Amino acid sequence: MPTSTLIKSLDAVFSQYIRLVETDEAGYGYDFVTGERLTYSTAEASHFIKRSHLATRWEPLNVHAQLPQNNQENERNTIAKENYLNQIKRFFGQDVLIRLDDLKKTDWKPWDFELRELLAKYRQVNRELAKDKMFEVRLQ
Repeated sequence: MPTSTLIKSLDAVFSQYIRLVETDEAGYGYDFVTGERLTYSTAEASHFIKRSHLATRWEPLNVHAQLPQNNQENERNTIAKENYLNQIKRFFGQDVLIRLDDLKKTDWKPWDFELRELLAKYRQVNRELAKDKMFEVRLQ
């Protein structure tokens, strides 16, 4: 499988992981930044540090469930981005922000075997998480 296909597959599986983790058994959750109600099917996996930084792209502390309009706002609006930063600090502490910033500066180019390992890991975790849901989850 080409690297680009592995990355695309991992993105889909990891997005599903974030949505499974951040919603309850009925599929309801809250936008990480605004606190608005969302559902498993409406949530997006929103990256605090842009996806172009591969070292943080699949880091769970960097990615949280958000409504699509709020996820897009993070890219355009510095106040929205600042609110995201404040939520990470509030929930996880300043140390996590420092760690994410350090990872962002890492020039990590994953090997295909590393991508396959991450893909297998999140597929397995998703299978386990899906068992606790009261709705059908179509696993990636």
